[in-house]
Amino acid sequence: MDKDRIKWFNDYFKKDTGAIDAQYQEYVDADLALIKKRAFQLLSISEADLIDVPIILLAPETLDTKNPVQYKLAKKDDLDEMVLQYNQSLVTMLFLGHDQLYYYQVNIDHRFPFLANDVAGEVLYFDIINIEASVELDDVIDARKEYVDLQLWLSDGGALPFRLRERLFTGELEAVLLTKEEEKVLTKLRKTIRERRILK
Repeated sequence: MDKDRIKWFNDYFKKDTGAIDAQYQEYVDADLALIKKRAFQLLSISEADLIDVPIILLAPETLDTKNPVQYKLAKKDDLDEMVLQYNQSLVTMLFLGHDQLYYYQVNIDHRFPFLANDVAGEVLYFDIINIEASVELDDVIDARKEYVDLQLWLSDGGALPFRLRERLFTGELEAVLLTKEEEKVLTKLRKTIRERRILK
C-alpha cells in the first residue's frame, strides 16, 4: 500500500475547490493502464483484435458506502474553467472489434488503488438496433447534477447503459449539449456501429 499516495489524496480532497494538480491525472492514468490490462485478460483479447483505440469513460461512483466519493472543483491554470475531479470512479472501457463491441466496467478507489466489481462482455454490432443518447438532471426543480447517458438497445430487448458525463448543473441554457470529447466519443461509436452492423 502506497502511504504517500493515500496521504496525497486525503490532502488534495480536504477542500472541495482549488487549483488543479497534475499529480491527480498521473495517478488516474496509471490506474487506467492497469485497468486496461485487466480488461484484456477478462475479455481474452489483445490490441490485434481491435480496429481503433479504446473509448474510456469515467464517472464518480461510491465503492464503499462508509466512505462516500469525494469531489473537487479544480481550476485549470490556463483557462477560466473548472474540472470536476473525484477520488472514486466507475470506469467503462469500450473496445471496438472487427465484428463486435467489447465492454468492460470496474469500480475503483483511486486512493489505494482498489478495484472491484469487474464486468466484461461483448455484443455483435449486428445485434445493436438502437443507439440512444440522453441528457438528464438529477432533479427538475432543484437540479444539482447533469448526466449524459448512452444506451445501446439490443435485438433481444436488453440494453447496455453507459454514462458519458456527470457534472454539476450550472443552470444556464446551452446551445451545445456535448463537450468536444463527448461528441467525439458518440460520433466514433455511432459511425463504427452503423458501418459494421451491415450484413456482409
